[in-house]
Amino acid sequence: METVFVFFLLLQLTVPALGVYKRWLLSTNFNNPNNWNAGRAPCGNDVVLITDGSPVVYVQTNTTLKELVLPDNGEILFGKNSILAFTDASDPNCPPFDGDVEYVVSAPHKWVNPDNWCPTGTENGACSPMPLLDSERVPCATDDTVFPRDEAFFVDLDTGLDINVKSLKLSGKSFTTTTFINYIQSPDGQRIFPPPKGTGVTRSSVTVSRQNCNDPTGCTCGNDQGQIFKKICSVFTPKCPRAQCRIPFRPMGSCCDVCGAMFNGTVGTGFSIATFKTILQGFVSAQNGNATVKLIVSKTGMGFIQAVLTGDNGDISIPVAQTIKSDMDADARTGGHKYRLDGIQLMESSGAIHPTSGPGAHTGGQLGGGSIAGIIIALIVLTVLVLFGLLFFRKKTGKSNNMLDDMLDIPNKVRRTLPRGRRVPGDVSSPRYEIEMTDPGFGNPLYGDIGGVVVGDVRPMEMMAAEIQPTFDTTDDGFNNPLYASVTQDGTFVGKGNKASSKQSKEDRGSDSNI
Repeated sequence: METVFVFFLLLQLTVPALGVYKRWLLSTNFNNPNNWNAGRAPCGNDVVLITDGSPVVYVQTNTTLKELVLPDNGEILFGKNSILAFTDASDPNCPPFDGDVEYVVSAPHKWVNPDNWCPTGTENGACSPMPLLDSERVPCATDDTVFPRDEAFFVDLDTGLDINVKSLKLSGKSFTTTTFINYIQSPDGQRIFPPPKGTGVTRSSVTVSRQNCNDPTGCTCGNDQGQIFKKICSVFTPKCPRAQCRIPFRPMGSCCDVCGAMFNGTVGTGFSIATFKTILQGFVSAQNGNATVKLIVSKTGMGFIQAVLTGDNGDISIPVAQTIKSDMDADARTGGHKYRLDGIQLMESSGAIHPTSGPGAHTGGQLGGGSIAGIIIALIVLTVLVLFGLLFFRKKTGKSNNMLDDMLDIPNKVRRTLPRGRRVPGDVSSPRYEIEMTDPGFGNPLYGDIGGVVVGDVRPMEMMAAEIQPTFDTTDDGFNNPLYASVTQDGTFVGKGNKASSKQSKEDRGSDSNI
């Protein structure tokens, strides 16, 4: 699936309150099929085993078992009027299972895992399919956070995080910042929110603001930067799908590389994020009658408004963004009263992949990564063969060759044009960023053209630190090919082998997506 991302730079740092509830999905209930190795809740033919280290197991329905083995240190909580019975008679309605039916929840589920929450419009409503950035799928500072009634939980708040929510309700009881701190320090609270292990480790703080967002330009989520965003992505990045384009990018608030386009703009007087979203949704509906393109509007912690258009591929979503850009340009020429935005720029990813067209299919007339690599290797091999042929010709005939002499004299020519000294890394006497260009060359579709001279910390998107120029040994008259070998004047090759290694991260095998 490809994605188009529309970003707008703001002067303020807020996002609208959407009235979103974030409800916790995972329970430690006895009848939750995901809590058992059989993939179903225990029944009349089962010998049931609850091991040490298990959380509180909540029995809220009448249950009949063959046998129950309890841990030395554990707890079973019975709901009102619930009955646990035992029988030796065969239960024809109990599916067979080879072995004991074992309770498998042994570690708390992470608060920062986006898959553990569902957005909903009401406290008890069905989970909504609304598209959100990864950082927004975890409760935001503008969200009402709910742990449902009649369920037990096992939650890892992590360590050292500043968690902010609008409201917090657990099993029907509302908490303030102070009452929640007191609760998680109590025996009951520690069974649900176990304290971190180890000495000197600080548990994350949870602040309940109870404040609505009344700013027409919106209110920020607060999860898209800092330590909490790192923790969210540490859980979610291994689950990222492969980006369906050759040159993807990663927007703020997303843990995954994405494909699409990006607008940059600044907000003018009278900007309303609600109006802005309504205008963009009109373009999406007009350009996309089958509703395969979805819209996300949010504000990031860096002061951007992100209007995200997601679709099956860039062929559908990118044209929508281009149509929006044309309308924005027309609005700017007449005073900018529609969007209230200034200085709008459009960026796009490239090389969309179409799986239905076969492996390696691409659009836009761009070469794939394998094709480019093959061309480069072929050119290098051809250059080496030509050089070797010229060396052989001079050795065989004893005649000089101007082309060969010029190639062998490259280090001397470069030495006369490059500075002799090295700049010490981190030298504060030089500017932190230095880019000098007389020809902007090939425009980067992700970051835009950068021309002229740029000095200082301010940069349009991202600048690389000035490269430290190498020096050359004046006693070396050969041309050094860094990819293969060194060639000396007498035609001798001296090679230096390099090895590259890669590490493949293991996918998180935790139980944070049980439901």
